[in-house]
Amino acid sequence: MQREEFTILLKKKWPAWLGLSAIFLFSLFLAGREFYRWYGINNEYKIVKNKTDSYEQESKKLQTEIDSLSKPEVLEKEARSRLNLKKEGESVLVVVGEDDFPEENFLKAEVGSNFNDPNSIWFNLKNWLRYFNIKK
Repeated sequence: MQREEFTILLKKKWPAWLGLSAIFLFSLFLAGREFYRWYGINNEYKIVKNKTDSYEQESKKLQTEIDSLSKPEVLEKEARSRLNLKKEGESVLVVVGEDDFPEENFLKAEVGSNFNDPNSIWFNLKNWLRYFNIKK
């Protein structure tokens, strides 16, 4: 008996049920859209927070470097290493890698032929001899 009463009630009030169903589905759609927006904003917030944290760490690191460079000993060491500066009366040794070494077949070249050419290997050897005070 209850089932028959329900079907009769449903047949009489179907526009109301249809309206309520439409309102429910529309509300569900709006809630889903707002959740999607919230999720996107939350992810963007996390990304910005991570970037901010990394920038703060980098700022602290740079501040400690600035503080250490304010000391004259550290400043002198950095100037020597980065700018190849030296004190008066000091000698500096520059080590050249294989890639920076001049292209010259010094086995076939005449000894001493290019002592004045700065790109020649003989010019470099002449400077080494002068550095170690070996007379030629």
